[in-house]
Amino acid sequence: MKNNIRLAFISSYFGIGGVPKTFLNIASKLNGNGFSFHFISPGSDEFQHKFEDSGECFYSIDPREILNYLNKNKIDIAQTINCEEGSYLAYLAGVPRIIERQDGITSAFAFDKTPIDCIISSTYSVYKKTKEEFPHKKVELIYNGVDTSVFSPDKVDQSIKESLGITPTDTIIGYCGRLSREKCLDKLIYTVYQIINEDKISTVKLIIMGNHHNDGYLEYLKTISAPLKDNVIFLDGNETPEKFMGLFDIGVLCSGSYKDKSGNKKITREGLSNSIMELMAMGIPIVATDSGETSSLVKDNQTGFVVAINDLDSLRKKIVELIKNPQIGKKFGEKGREFISDHFNIDSMVNHYESLYRYILKRQFIKDFPDTRKGIGWKYITRPFEWNIHNIDSPSFLILRSGNEKLFNHVIDDIRWHFRSARICVLCKDEHKNLHIGRNVAKTFTYGETALFEAGRMNGIISDLNKENFDCLIFLTNDLLGKGYGNIFEIAEKIDASKKIAVNNLYKKYLFQ
Repeated sequence: MKNNIRLAFISSYFGIGGVPKTFLNIASKLNGNGFSFHFISPGSDEFQHKFEDSGECFYSIDPREILNYLNKNKIDIAQTINCEEGSYLAYLAGVPRIIERQDGITSAFAFDKTPIDCIISSTYSVYKKTKEEFPHKKVELIYNGVDTSVFSPDKVDQSIKESLGITPTDTIIGYCGRLSREKCLDKLIYTVYQIINEDKISTVKLIIMGNHHNDGYLEYLKTISAPLKDNVIFLDGNETPEKFMGLFDIGVLCSGSYKDKSGNKKITREGLSNSIMELMAMGIPIVATDSGETSSLVKDNQTGFVVAINDLDSLRKKIVELIKNPQIGKKFGEKGREFISDHFNIDSMVNHYESLYRYILKRQFIKDFPDTRKGIGWKYITRPFEWNIHNIDSPSFLILRSGNEKLFNHVIDDIRWHFRSARICVLCKDEHKNLHIGRNVAKTFTYGETALFEAGRMNGIISDLNKENFDCLIFLTNDLLGKGYGNIFEIAEKIDASKKIAVNNLYKKYLFQ
């Protein structure tokens, strides 16, 4: 095995947030310890400075450039999260092992796992379901870890309070995380409004800290908080959140039911919130709704209070109880830090990841999990194809026009480049038959809209095609792996041709049969 393992994290985002933080923790601890790291994003060119200190950062919206980067740097392991495209590209690049680190239960099963060798779950409920659904893959439970030397009560900088207009008598209620609708921050603002106006506790300030999408939600929060004037403070997410989280007297998470931008009602199911773990590590008591896995972290009446989702009255009462009884909050905070130190230690997390990385590159992994990519064999991408012009003289081609026009024109030009005397025929919809004029197409076979590339409805056409004795059948897919093209594969299997070649939207060719 290589002494230096080249590991690429592929994600659409490497800014401020829980997932990037996990990547950073792993890379900062393992960099130089037999590992080198690459951070690849097809979605955003924003990288925290800490990523640049821990490895190479690469951004491109062009899949071909990412594919070339993976090949050039000879990546041994690719690890993705919420980035199906990254898994596909890693597979196309021939990366030996591909890992998906799942998100919470809401999105954990939203992405195709066919190219994945190993799945990492960060909560037990997701782990249990994943084991049941993917018994042929390596599934590992690794809890996120917190660096308790960074997130510590000793790191509190009280001088920041003055710059934010906070007085020594103020009680700070704090939220840290994504500023998005599913976090129900509008309900949190309403709860603080009630505490100030109905419970008559005017010395309360609410800090809402985190990054936001450009979807208007932050502007909405600022609008509804206007009546509270100086009682609500909005802060952008930053690379040292502990400096501001240390100001909180009470940490709050109030995820529950909400309406998305289209007005559809949804319910948030939290995973193990990194920000809640960090707040607990800092000795801060928590008041949270019982959303998803939250109660696995916040133990009711031990490290904080847990209330039913959407029960804003109980949420308010529990916050007020901690405001009026700070000694209870102090006790909760001490137990919370102890709980995080015992169960969510960063060193344990990193050690677990390191052991897993080293194991999956060993021969033993193949013996233990020989069928991790079961189900991908019917797809074409397993055998890359290159023209061998010495073996074919004046070949005849049939192109199934199953991809976009740009891809179709590329294939025509590619054939003409390699074979000047090639005979090209096309199978397409009736409405596309005139698009081939000027492309030197010898013969066009067409089918009506009702056929829809279904083998059962195209038997007559397939019979006519098989009288032609084609040397090569080429079919096109707009998708990297041919997802959703099963009917095209079925047609391809029924057409007689010496070679059958698939071409995807990266202009990569693969031998189908």
